[in-house]
Amino acid sequence: MKKKVYIFSIFVISMISSSCETEIDLGDIAIKPHLVLNASLSNADTSRIYISESRPIFHFSNTSQWGEGNFLSIDNADVDLLINNNNKTKERLQYSIKDSSYLYLKPLKASDQLSIEVQYKDKKINAQTSIPNAPEILSVDTFSFSKGNSYGQDYLRFHVKIKDQAVTKNFYRITVDFAQHRQSFWPGDGGYWTRSSQFISDDPVLTNGSPNSNNQGDDDFGMIIFPTNYFGIFHDAAFNGEEYLLDFYVSYPLFISQMDYYDKGHLRVNLQTISEDLYKYYFSLQRYMHSLNDGFIEPAIVFSNINKGLGILGAYNEVSVIKLEEK
Repeated sequence: MKKKVYIFSIFVISMISSSCETEIDLGDIAIKPHLVLNASLSNADTSRIYISESRPIFHFSNTSQWGEGNFLSIDNADVDLLINNNNKTKERLQYSIKDSSYLYLKPLKASDQLSIEVQYKDKKINAQTSIPNAPEILSVDTFSFSKGNSYGQDYLRFHVKIKDQAVTKNFYRITVDFAQHRQSFWPGDGGYWTRSSQFISDDPVLTNGSPNSNNQGDDDFGMIIFPTNYFGIFHDAAFNGEEYLLDFYVSYPLFISQMDYYDKGHLRVNLQTISEDLYKYYFSLQRYMHSLNDGFIEPAIVFSNINKGLGILGAYNEVSVIKLEEK
């Protein structure tokens, strides 16, 4: 009896194993694409709205009717912006080939309620957001220091004291635009540019709760891998309605030193208050980026607030922390 059971088990296993090797040709599965709206409206002089069409996950570029690429940029949609629910302010936005987007060419104000409606062929999508109040900066201090091995790495450190608004829940973002040009020692060679958009911090408020951003500190945390705060976002849960000192640093701008071979560059650091939906989008996106590097993490779903479509409509209000230029 045991021998018969054993033979039957081998037969079942062999059948299962052979069935696992069966190939099924799915072909080019027809999945209707979605309209995608991506925009971050602000108090800047120009706001850009990007409209595209999504691709099916089973997309084969050699046979698909959708053509090459992961998305299709749309330049002939009807895109309307409505401010404070006033139909008199409704404006049809024009597409700019240079910017690959639809443009709104006026600065928006704090507390403006914004609605975007998009129609393209038989598809209609819409989304809403509002411009947050500007962040309040009380003081900015900078100083240089060295950190690292025996040779040391030079950094420019920022102490930015802010005053958080009481009652409301506030969301923030630090942006860094750092570029510098190094001349070449070889005749006829134009040198090269280096660019960075990342800051480093040891403050858990700025690092998703990890000991340091980008895991670039002096300590070794072994197998613990913390999500990198790629987008410089944080919220006020630790200092709601109070003053708080932001502490972060960037590589030292050599173009402002006496090193002649760094002849030009810029460093622009800004502080933004951002809408809650924009915070959720950046936070989900950084979780998604983190999940790509760890096979043991469940896939992350990127946040979207577009009604009947995909993407994000967010808003921010921005002030300058520092601006250094050498042309």
